[in-house]
Order: sequence, then structure tokens, then C-alpha cells
Amino acid sequence: MILCQDKTYFIENLFKKAGLPLNISCRVEEDQALAGLVSIDFGGAILPYNNLMPFHDIAVLPFETPMYRPVYLAKRKDIQLSTGPQVFEKFLKDKEFSLSL
Repeated sequence: MILCQDKTYFIENLFKKAGLPLNISCRVEEDQALAGLVSIDFGGAILPYNNLMPFHDIAVLPFETPMYRPVYLAKRKDIQLSTGPQVFEKFLKDKEFSLSL
């Protein structure tokens, strides 16, 4: 399995919860590097889809049950947000966005 250098807790935790071994062959910085290594048969990868995937010689196989990973809106505690970020924060709260596995 090829993983990113960081942001891998979600994938590693999925394997751990399922009791599956995770044999990591290497770690890279970018998703496009992952796709490139998959295209030269260096290993497989689990990564989010992006519009550049069709440019690599890889098969993109969606999971039967979609997986979601948590994302967060971060802001400083000690300052007031400007108007744009305030509107975005209100939008997220009004829509009650929540992600779960």
C-alpha cells in the first residue's frame, strides 16, 4: 500500500478496526505521486478521487459503501472572523453538516 506522508490516520484506523494488516511500501507527499506509483505497478492506494485520475494508467474502483473522513472548520479563538468566513461558518452550522463513518 502506498500512503501519503501525512493525513493517513483515517486509512490506518480503517485497517486497524477491520483487523486487516497494512503493508506500507512507501509514503509520498502528494495524491498525484500516489497515482503515478500505482500506474507503474509499485502498489495500490486508497485516495480521494480528483479530476486528474483519468490521466494516469490506473483503474479507479469506487467502494460499494462510500467512506467519509472527518473534516473540521478551524479558526482562532481570540479574533473575530471577517464577514466572508462568518457567512461560511453560519452556512455550515445552519446546514448541520456532519460526517460519519
